[in-house]
Amino acid sequence: MGDLSKVAEEARKIVDSGQYSYGQSRAEGYLTDNIMDCSEFVYHSYRNAGFLTFPALDSKNMALTFQEVTEPQVGDIVYWSLGHVAIIENPTTGDFLGAQSTKSGLKRANYKTGWWSNQAGRKFLHYGE
Repeated sequence: MGDLSKVAEEARKIVDSGQYSYGQSRAEGYLTDNIMDCSEFVYHSYRNAGFLTFPALDSKNMALTFQEVTEPQVGDIVYWSLGHVAIIENPTTGDFLGAQSTKSGLKRANYKTGWWSNQAGRKFLHYGE
């Protein structure tokens, strides 16, 4: 069984190490080409943290599968209804890590301020083995 704090730690290792591509949804694709979409980023962060049964799902299926929580913890998933997911790095400040766009790539962003704070359909998801 994995440790959620390790999920954010593993996500930090991936940030700045690859490129973003919309809608890849190839669980093993990143391992061969360093290109991933947001759901691949989440998948690899969880798998590398020891959550070996974490499923390869697209962002919308993560929202349908995982438990919604009101108070996110480090390592939980933030989801927006536009079809984006990322890893919570710091729930107090709102920092998250993810594969954001072809322009910004694999980066840190914030769901409490700026562009992401204005996006509809945000919810927090918890994965537990």
